[in-house]
Amino acid sequence: FFLCHSKLDAGAFARWLKMELQANERVRREIFLDSDNLESLDSLLTCVAIDVETFVVVGSSAIFFRPWCIGEMTTAHISKVESVVVALPSMIKLDQEMFANFATTVPDLELLVDAGLRMEGICEAV
Repeated sequence: FFLCHSKLDAGAFARWLKMELQANERVRREIFLDSDNLESLDSLLTCVAIDVETFVVVGSSAIFFRPWCIGEMTTAHISKVESVVVALPSMIKLDQEMFANFATTVPDLELLVDAGLRMEGICEAV
């Protein structure tokens, strides 16, 4: 499992979710939480594309405004990684206006383009 989350508003929930998954005897996979497992931002998207069986989006109010979360979601989508969303009550739903202004709404989105992701793929993924 790869837990994609915004530390700002879902960090504690992601930690709790990891602990619950680890405590479940039926879960035999590694659970990736960046606070515990991230060694390099350079290898993060490759990890999602190659090493992840199930990609879990912890949906919160900030998830669509964090460039690396968006990069992780895009990479999982492009790589056809099985994905699920755990929608917290604060999760916002993207609308047409947000999509139209996505490139200017999300800070540092150009980092993802520099990492090789295209805006079309990003919009399709989220």
